[in-house]
Amino acid sequence: MIKDRGARRRNVAISWGIMAAAFVGFGLYKWFKYGEIDGYVIFVVSLGLYHVFNYFTWGDINGPEGRDEMNEHIIRVSAKISYYVLIAVIFILILIQNGFSTAIKPHTMPFWLTLCASIFVMPIVEFLVARKYR
Repeated sequence: MIKDRGARRRNVAISWGIMAAAFVGFGLYKWFKYGEIDGYVIFVVSLGLYHVFNYFTWGDINGPEGRDEMNEHIIRVSAKISYYVLIAVIFILILIQNGFSTAIKPHTMPFWLTLCASIFVMPIVEFLVARKYR
């Protein structure tokens, strides 16, 4: 039994990393063999990467233990950058699916709705938080 808490956390992060790598391999196998991409594989790999990067950043797969000023600042700046990166990724996905055509194809409608929602979600949340504190 592992008594050192740090070693235990490291082992859990390594386990998540190995699981993510195994799922990437399985997903690539299905893609090359059958020509299909499994959504569950993408989801599990995302979870694995989430836990591994939490461990790299905070030393724990669950995120920071203490909430000091530096941790809060890192979380706040990361959230703001992540928001804009997600908008850019959604826009790139629309360009890949639609090209530069202005006509909306039915199979890209979820991307368009997500892009439009992502544009106004942050200002609405900022407005609500500002109202709470004013």
